[in-house]
Amino acid sequence: MPKEPPNKSASILVPTALNSHVLGNFGDTANETQNGAAPSQNEQLDRDFAWLESIYEGTDCASDVIPSTKVGFRTCSLQLVAEPEQFVPGSSSCDPSIIFWLPEYSEAKILVEKFIKDVEPIHHIVLTQSLPATLERVYKSLTQHGQIKSGEMILMLSIFGAALHSWTADDCHTFGLFTNSPEPHRRSALWVKATEDLVDIAHRSTKISLEGIQGLIIVVFISASYRGFSRRCWFLMNNALSLARELGLHCIDHPSNADTANTAESEVGRRVWWYLVASDWAMATKYNGMARGTYSCHQRHMMTNKPLHLNDEDVFDGMPRVGRPLTEPTQMTYFVLRIRLNEISRSIVDRAPLMTALPGGPSYDVVMDIDTDLQSLFNDIPPFFTSMTPFEIAGRYRLSDERAKVIARLGRDFRTICYATRCKLHLPYARRGYKEPDYATSRILCVDSARLIIKTESDYQKNVLDLGFMRYQPLRYSMTVFLACTILLMDYCYRKQSSCPDQERSRTEICAALSMLEATRSESEVASKFLDSLVTVLRNNGIAPPKRMQNVGPETVIPSADAVPTPPYTSTLGYTLPVAPLNGSQLEASAVGGEVTCTGGFEALDSGSDLNSLVRSLDQGVDVGMIEWDDIFLGLGDSSLL
Repeated sequence: MPKEPPNKSASILVPTALNSHVLGNFGDTANETQNGAAPSQNEQLDRDFAWLESIYEGTDCASDVIPSTKVGFRTCSLQLVAEPEQFVPGSSSCDPSIIFWLPEYSEAKILVEKFIKDVEPIHHIVLTQSLPATLERVYKSLTQHGQIKSGEMILMLSIFGAALHSWTADDCHTFGLFTNSPEPHRRSALWVKATEDLVDIAHRSTKISLEGIQGLIIVVFISASYRGFSRRCWFLMNNALSLARELGLHCIDHPSNADTANTAESEVGRRVWWYLVASDWAMATKYNGMARGTYSCHQRHMMTNKPLHLNDEDVFDGMPRVGRPLTEPTQMTYFVLRIRLNEISRSIVDRAPLMTALPGGPSYDVVMDIDTDLQSLFNDIPPFFTSMTPFEIAGRYRLSDERAKVIARLGRDFRTICYATRCKLHLPYARRGYKEPDYATSRILCVDSARLIIKTESDYQKNVLDLGFMRYQPLRYSMTVFLACTILLMDYCYRKQSSCPDQERSRTEICAALSMLEATRSESEVASKFLDSLVTVLRNNGIAPPKRMQNVGPETVIPSADAVPTPPYTSTLGYTLPVAPLNGSQLEASAVGGEVTCTGGFEALDSGSDLNSLVRSLDQGVDVGMIEWDDIFLGLGDSSLL
């Protein structure tokens, strides 16, 4: 039986099945065909060749919809979610093999509200006014059994994890949901793991959208706050960069994309891309791994403009490409300055290649050149980021109290990071500056910057601007304080040998720094490691009080008594699927990393007198040359996320 001739040429239909990322400029030709304008023979050949080339290159035209036969999503009360993900053994080919449990819509709205208030300003890669609509769209799809987009679901899971991780005792009274804060903190680790697992599943079968990359960045932040910027965080960040390139975030402002350059989605894409680029450059100088001294985002390999200095309400489709001056505070002030700071980090790598092979770091001339760039950046920091209180910011710039508070705390963050960057830049030569006058400038700049870190953090603690914000950032806080404490301790020991005045001030600063580290010990494994490494080295040199505690086993969390299984649901195919999360086995508090966490080392310095005795012991004439300062600074290790 002869085949019926097709209505249209098969070659004409082929390009219409390709997305714009594959077609490039050929997309316009396809539109002309649909509008009735027949392409010329050369145009048709070009289109056919583009299609064949895409097959040869393995271009993926996958959808961003998660197949329902692989993953299922259910909702239930947050109190019943003992584990956000649950494997379904023996499921049929038509039923999902893994189910992700989400809180009820009313509970999810509370978590999103908490995220917007306390967490989102820290990385600001999400357009805040779009989050409620995204949440509603996700839950509407769940209710109507519609198609679930992988990126939006990844973003929601990461937001749930971030909101729970930053939960405070005040939130228990404000929002309800929990009666104490440790419970959501433990559950946060499980939401992070669920997000990572969903990313892994989605990446193998779907195209992950911009929302999915935003979710990955949020997960990196939470993971780093647990154990520092580990290899796991490094992998996630590089994975986000790879996915961003797949989406074309590196070429948003290519001439072929001129039609979409002024859309809100493009501006958010610029924010996400430059956040990843700035992080890549920062890690090149701060990550103590084999990749130290290298970065993967080269300026000649991207065509995406920097994000504009604007508030979220100024971002909309058809917006003008004009930002506000840096003299006005916006939600993007911190991130615009962060890009500039990490451009300096990139220049360190460019001026001192093979940094890993040079134990002393860059030459002294390079260090002083970089310091000049840092000083130029310091000079350009606006006053609302340096010396103004939230009350003054709100009054002068006519901002709400809440936004003024955010501006103040981001200003404090940026100053601290700048001071820490200067400390690490000068540290190799600062130690030599005590004996070699040629490097005295590095010693002075390093010690002064360390003192500014302690002063900035102390002032912040006195104001108590935001506890939830502090809970979400123990890594950045403890790392910079640890660096400052060690530098001040080193300075104290050297100055003690030469009987320099003002030793009492140094004692006070060191005590303040140790108190800050002790206060964050329970918030982060990294903070505990910092303090323990410091006390260990001091004790080995007869300085620290010889107090030890017994190692305790891994903390195990028993699911809530309320988390009981409910009657199962039988699918139309006869297979039994749960309608509420099953009460799994005991949950490990360290589930976020899949490892057992042991709390060991030295007993906590539990009173001011202990801290004072530690510092007073420095007066016993310890030989400063016997202290292995490298061992202490090694405590920063892979946790250097500045």
